[in-house]
Amino acid sequence: MHIFWLGIFIYFYRIWKRREYQTKLLAVCLGWLALTTTPWLPNLLVYHLEKRYDILKLDKIDSTLTHILVLGGGHHIGDNATAIEKLMKSSLARLVEGVRIYNSLPNATLISSGYASRAHQSMALSSKNAAIALGISSHDILMQETPHTTEEEAQVYKTSFSHLKARLILVTSDTHMPRAMYLFRQQGLNPIPAPADQTIKWEVSPTTFWDIVSQKTWSSDVANQQKFTTALHEYLGLVWARIN
Repeated sequence: MHIFWLGIFIYFYRIWKRREYQTKLLAVCLGWLALTTTPWLPNLLVYHLEKRYDILKLDKIDSTLTHILVLGGGHHIGDNATAIEKLMKSSLARLVEGVRIYNSLPNATLISSGYASRAHQSMALSSKNAAIALGISSHDILMQETPHTTEEEAQVYKTSFSHLKARLILVTSDTHMPRAMYLFRQQGLNPIPAPADQTIKWEVSPTTFWDIVSQKTWSSDVANQQKFTTALHEYLGLVWARIN
């Protein structure tokens, strides 16, 4: 939307200045709006992120010592909200997946992650409190409260916990998992991916381009734009990670 409104501003500015090409510029702005608010391009971009890793099958995980690292995804601070309600949607979905895995493994430890920004409570502590509210013992929860980014989350885990020689299960959103796995592998870690918080809930697994773009989302709305923004953020993040 920032790009769209910037283009509209330039369009009216050029009209005011009586410059040429304003009609073409308006067409570009409207074309951009159509691309980002209709389902075709957003679904395609999201699908190619989410399809890379399947949901974790717990029957294939043995009972050895395991760390379940739940990456931070944002939280709210307020006295009128429960520990669970303080987590944003992506954070809650990640934590619930972490709890699901924890409940199936006898020697598992949950690790919450994330720093404190303007709030007085870190993302890691908010996730820990929510996990306790969901029935996990505080003795089975570790925290890493300093990392600001996914890269730092990988670095802090390597420094603080890798010496324990535990198997690592990495929990984050489906769309974020490709970038997270890349950054953790750059640190010499080889986690088991456990994606959560699917952006697109497929009724039937897509097999063709048409399946991807046509499933139940023909209308132009803000949900498609949110999917486009999420996907664009991750693709740019992957490019930056490889350059950096």
